[in-house]
Amino acid sequence: MADWAKIKTEYITTNASYRQLAAKYGVHYQSICRKSQEEHWIEQREQHVNKTVTKALNKISSNQVDKIARIDALTDKLLEKLEQAVEELDLKITSRKIKTEEDDMEVTLETLEASPGGIVDRKGLRELTAALKDIKEIKMVRHELDEAEQQARIAKLRREAEADEADKNRKITIEIAGGDASWAE
Repeated sequence: MADWAKIKTEYITTNASYRQLAAKYGVHYQSICRKSQEEHWIEQREQHVNKTVTKALNKISSNQVDKIARIDALTDKLLEKLEQAVEELDLKITSRKIKTEEDDMEVTLETLEASPGGIVDRKGLRELTAALKDIKEIKMVRHELDEAEQQARIAKLRREAEADEADKNRKITIEIAGGDASWAE
């Protein structure tokens, strides 16, 4: 006797055809066709595929959201460092060597001094500006593209779900010319 549960599961969860299943399980092709019609295997396969695709898209979306959050956190940290670097553009480090009297050692003291109106590190300023532009690109452009892509995916899934729902509710009426009387003869 055929293991119908196993055949049905394989049909629904794979791309196997009725003929392939018939050959594999030693069941007549017509028997599989009848069983499939009675139990609506085709619809169940479509539902399985839709659920699988939806889960995959959700997983991908979730991963993208995590990546965006991590990038966002890193750009915030980088922005803080840039702000600190901008504040320090006018500072210069001065070093002084001092000899201690007790053990006759030489110690170097470094201090930061503000030099308003002094020479600004132009190369450093250009690098900071470039980094700031990169942050702006990461935060603005990437988010807009990801958001647009995500919205397109969601809209596509909604259209597919609505189409599936419309197909389920569709009724087909067949009228035979001549009515029932012509078939009775």
